[in-house]
Amino acid sequence: MERLKKDIERRIATLDRAIKLADRDARKLPKGVLRVSSSGRQKRYFVAENKSAKEHKYIPAREMGLVKGLAQKDYAEKMMKEAIKEREYWFKVLSDIECHNADLAFERLSDTRKALTSPYMLSDEKYAMLWQAQTFQGNGFNAENKRFPSQRGELMRSKSEVIIASILDELEIPYHYEKPLKLGDGKTRYPDFTLLDIRNRCEVYLEHLGMLDNDQYWFNACRKIKEYIRNGIFPGVNLLITYEASAEPLNIAATRTMLKLFRDRCLGYS
Repeated sequence: MERLKKDIERRIATLDRAIKLADRDARKLPKGVLRVSSSGRQKRYFVAENKSAKEHKYIPAREMGLVKGLAQKDYAEKMMKEAIKEREYWFKVLSDIECHNADLAFERLSDTRKALTSPYMLSDEKYAMLWQAQTFQGNGFNAENKRFPSQRGELMRSKSEVIIASILDELEIPYHYEKPLKLGDGKTRYPDFTLLDIRNRCEVYLEHLGMLDNDQYWFNACRKIKEYIRNGIFPGVNLLITYEASAEPLNIAATRTMLKLFRDRCLGYS
């Protein structure tokens, strides 16, 4: 429900901006009303004093700026009228949400009754909390290589992964490190990071390719990505990729920007 309220508030803010722009244009655009006469492909344009005026004046082709200005003003006035109506509607919806919110049926229970019941609906915050609290057996392969502690105290395989984890924490993106993922062929893989897409309540994976100047590593990375694609996990859709090489360290600024975009799209943040 909080996500819905945020979406409505964003829509209201968008309408407010559009109304302000349209009102500004309507005040400075040419006076009069545009009338159009069509004959086949040929169109002729006229300007009238107002919508009810019987007389109008022909606008020659050399004055297309006037034609476009009148057309823009007509659109601005119509858009403002509809936008104001829509904005009033969304304000009423927000008011109704405060009075009629099914999530509150569980939240208003006493702690004793909450412990005895299971909610039919979970808020985004509760869903994320339960997802984050999951326990699992991580990747034990070459566990001795996990030597770099994250802010959470998790041991990771590289300093770059620690940096990525730090950015995820900074942006409040729920994640698991090396959480097992069972693919369609029955194999289990361990993506470097599994992120939670709260908006769609699904998981998105992030792989850090850390030694791209190593030929064997590059070959294995390509094979891994092909395996993901065969299982419906596509780069740029539900697979994020960061990379580095000896002469090309992790681009921290680009990584932060990419993860901010993920947060805004999938977590419903403004």
